[in-house]
Amino acid sequence: MKCQDAKPLIFSYLDEHLSGPLAGALYAHLSSCPHCQQEMELARQTHSLLEKCCTQVDPPQDLTERIMLRLSGEEEGTALPASSPPRKKQPFYRRWQEKFGRQVRVASLFILASIMSLTFFANGGW
Repeated sequence: MKCQDAKPLIFSYLDEHLSGPLAGALYAHLSSCPHCQQEMELARQTHSLLEKCCTQVDPPQDLTERIMLRLSGEEEGTALPASSPPRKKQPFYRRWQEKFGRQVRVASLFILASIMSLTFFANGGW
């Protein structure tokens, strides 16, 4: 077994999801490869932290029944709405215009007023 074959199997090994021959091949590779031994140690530490930090949550006993009721619409007013077609993604300039359109218009008016004032005073005023 090569390192590229062994690395993807490390977490499966820790979760006890590997069959006997595959687990044996991984174990044999780990016994002769210091790099993969280091990977295994890091994976063990990660696995241990995940077990400490993440607790398994059991769903409520009636969860399946409630989901099935919602799907079938038997519960009054709780049926899921018919799926609508996905919204067409707007072009970039439309999204930009919706977000910044007002600010751009105000800035444009300010720039136009500034240019007109400069032109007026550069020509001597009235």
